[in-house]
Amino acid sequence: MIAVRGPTDVAVIDKVTTKVRAKTGAVDSETGKIYLPSADYDPPATPGSKPSMKPGSFAVLGPVFS
Repeated sequence: MIAVRGPTDVAVIDKVTTKVRAKTGAVDSETGKIYLPSADYDPPATPGSKPSMKPGSFAVLGPVFS
């Protein structure tokens, strides 16, 4: 978690362990709670390719920090 206090004032304020590949979230502006989309993945089909999402495994994790 980072705090942006100004154009040049950025600080790490906490570390949160989440599910693998859950990295882009949404903040509820009324509560300050953070929600992360996530899914389970199969291994990449070929080396260097992206893993594919397992059907039906999408979930929203949250709140992960409040």
